[in-house]
Amino acid sequence: MEDVFTLTLSALAPLFILICIGYGLKKWSIMHHEHVPILNSLVINVFLPATITRALIKAPALTLSVIEVPAAMLVVNALGLGFLYLAQKRIKASQPNLGASLLTGAFGNTAFLGYPIAQAIVPAQFPLAVLVDEFGMMIMIYPVAEVLGSVLNSSHGKRVSVWQALLRFFRGPLFISIVLGIVLKSISLPESFVTQSWVQHVGTALSHSLELLSQATTPVILTALGLSLEPKGGDSVPAQLYLTLATKLILIPVLAIGIAMLLGIQGDRRTVLVLQAAMPASVLSSVLAHQYALGGKFGVKSVFLSTCFSAITIPTFLYLLQRLSH
Repeated sequence: MEDVFTLTLSALAPLFILICIGYGLKKWSIMHHEHVPILNSLVINVFLPATITRALIKAPALTLSVIEVPAAMLVVNALGLGFLYLAQKRIKASQPNLGASLLTGAFGNTAFLGYPIAQAIVPAQFPLAVLVDEFGMMIMIYPVAEVLGSVLNSSHGKRVSVWQALLRFFRGPLFISIVLGIVLKSISLPESFVTQSWVQHVGTALSHSLELLSQATTPVILTALGLSLEPKGGDSVPAQLYLTLATKLILIPVLAIGIAMLLGIQGDRRTVLVLQAAMPASVLSSVLAHQYALGGKFGVKSVFLSTCFSAITIPTFLYLLQRLSH
């Protein structure tokens, strides 16, 4: 248990350092809150599309033998979304923050934090952790954010139908990057063409460009989160916030355990599913909350606090999995 706790803290430390850098830049007036929309726009329209395309190209093949784990993650996220929506309505939660609550309460930090922890705990199943992130979380969060941004009457200025919102998403850079990554992963070019010198040089240049853009994603997102952080400010919405945190850190991983048992997912594959489900709120969810005017300050607070508390909840669920395995 102590080793798992230390490992979790080690994985969390770089995230907090980058958040603190962003907060320090604001406190020292080097950067300002007005820079956040610019940084978020770069993330949504440039860095994330590059990250998605590169990740899908390098991801292992999605075979029938492993598809049930990412599919289980989709079900878990959908159940979490449904529960949180009904629960927030029950307590008559603040409408401006409802979208941010749904995004941060359902979707976890399966890449920035999930990858290093999965690599350390179940290294043989690390490719499966990538698939859970790409096909169990990332593909779902973007259309959900687009729909919430439109239906909840946010940055688009008027309410539109779910289908109109999805159509807007399908035309955007994020969906295009998903399609591009899948296509590039699937196509097989003739060896006589691939081995040509100029083709290899062009391919190397493009690959390196995608890599550089991808590397910018995490520091820019976390710096923007630090710039947005207001420890003594923001709206006071304790009930809505506590419900969001409890859903993300407790209910979602419990649902993952239940779905794993229902589908017969055992061993390290179950560990990957529950581990990814136990991740704190996705940093990306706060970016999307800002992008679609879904309660950005609430989103930042949810991400920050869930990341803090995850230092306790992640080792707890890993310990529970060890007990279930014996």
